[in-house]
Amino acid sequence: HSFIHLKQRPFIRHYDRCFQYLARYTVAVSEQVRQEYSRIGVSAQRVQIIRNGVECADRMVPAAEKRALRSPLLADCDESARAALKAGIASTWVLALARLHPRKGQDHLITLWGKAPAEWRKRCLLIFAGPETSDGELNRLRNMAAAQPDADRILYVGASSSPLSWLQASDVFASA
Repeated sequence: HSFIHLKQRPFIRHYDRCFQYLARYTVAVSEQVRQEYSRIGVSAQRVQIIRNGVECADRMVPAAEKRALRSPLLADCDESARAALKAGIASTWVLALARLHPRKGQDHLITLWGKAPAEWRKRCLLIFAGPETSDGELNRLRNMAAAQPDADRILYVGASSSPLSWLQASDVFASA
């Protein structure tokens, strides 16, 4: 996924290279990661890319167009999220697009939501989109959200097979 550990402990590149001999193929999530494997001596023929992430659009979507992009997204949401999104279709959508995991910082966004001015919260929806990859994390975040003011404006829409559509339909992207 990344080679950040090599910056902290460069000797690990030797282990990474040795482990490559145990695998028929290695999957990289981007061209950049494939190039890192090449730098540590892994043959390019043994590295395949399966993109993990979202390619950004070539242009920004104007606010007027964002509203039209929102309705089709509602079909993939559960009933409670669908109703809240439909009611807030003209609100400012603040999107947190990431798997639900304690290391992804969604709890920080919920805390910030509670500290934001009430008039701002009334105009916004805080939307979490992504699969739960840590058991119990969704329930933990839901409990935390329930304790915040305007908790009904904090939504979980689940995993999405079209993350770019969510980005294009949202007004703000938040990453913690």
